[in-house]
Amino acid sequence: MFGGGSANWQWAYASAIGEAVERTSLSNYNPNDFTVLPFEQMPLSFSSAKELLFYLDSQYADPTFPIAKPDFEKPIAWVKGWSLADRAEAYLPASLVYLPYRHLSQEPIFTDLISTGTSCARTKDKAAALAILELVERDAWTMVWETRAKVAEIHPDEIKAVPAVVAAEQNGLQLRAFNLTNDTNIPAVIAIAINETSLPALAIGTAARLSPYEALERAISEAITSWRSTAYLCVNGIRKLDAESLQNRRHTDFSLQSLFYADPQNSHHFSFLLQQNSNYVGLEALVPEQYNQGDLRQLRKLLTDSGHNVCLFNLTQCEAEEVGLYVVRAVSTSLIRQSLGLLRPLAHPRLLNIPKKLGRIAEDLNVKDLLQSSHPFP
Repeated sequence: MFGGGSANWQWAYASAIGEAVERTSLSNYNPNDFTVLPFEQMPLSFSSAKELLFYLDSQYADPTFPIAKPDFEKPIAWVKGWSLADRAEAYLPASLVYLPYRHLSQEPIFTDLISTGTSCARTKDKAAALAILELVERDAWTMVWETRAKVAEIHPDEIKAVPAVVAAEQNGLQLRAFNLTNDTNIPAVIAIAINETSLPALAIGTAARLSPYEALERAISEAITSWRSTAYLCVNGIRKLDAESLQNRRHTDFSLQSLFYADPQNSHHFSFLLQQNSNYVGLEALVPEQYNQGDLRQLRKLLTDSGHNVCLFNLTQCEAEEVGLYVVRAVSTSLIRQSLGLLRPLAHPRLLNIPKKLGRIAEDLNVKDLLQSSHPFP
């Protein structure tokens, strides 16, 4: 079962269809197409071995941690993709591309399986651009969430200009939004839907787009949709969940995470954003230089200029292509993967380096501080 959400029912309908096509494409692979080699014998690896170690040694050593540190001498199934920056073929472990994926015997597990970075659209370029933007969005939000970074709030007048907000406010929702944009210079926004009189108490939406106006509108739409779907789960009240029950799992149940933050007692995890002194910015502050809306080449330029690369995989199935739908998967090891339960990517150097460079966190904050400060990823 797949779903899609939007303030416009036609877009919601199309989104649900696209989601179904995405998930079907993600699960369709032939193991005979893979190249099976240990890491050092793969000459065209998209990433270094170090970049595939998403977690700290102390995390791997923790007996409650759900995966073991990868052994790169073991055989790995590789799948061929396309390096956006190099414009050349490159290979990544198939386990980072397909979902679900059955690992080979003794094949190392690098991280949990997740669909982030997959998109369905009417053209390959559009699907690739949307897939990349989802990676940028999760990178930006994970960085802020894990480090409790201080980011600027988007001015309320900008929020009120979004058409979906009027109806949402009439139904008791308060919308706030914050600028997540980081070193990629690609506009990224989080919107938070707050309800002080009924459940759920809080729901979020995140988005990245080349247009900051589209990023804000999309994030708000996601937040409202998330609030509505969680409200359905709260019809008979909410099940009390503690943070520990959400953390001690490898395969994260996103509905449980939504219910966790539906409880007003858990809203304090968002206090680093919601209780800060107002430091408003207008959307014009988020516009990248040489802005060129919807252009995959512009995304490539912004990413390469900031030292990032993405590997693209065309997962389009024949049946989808016959009706004009294309599915592209984007994977990056230079951007931060989103947290999943205990799987918090604390080994990524930019998790602390970039917020410090942008002046959003204290200079003395370190990974030990992050390990001791655990907040279930929403």
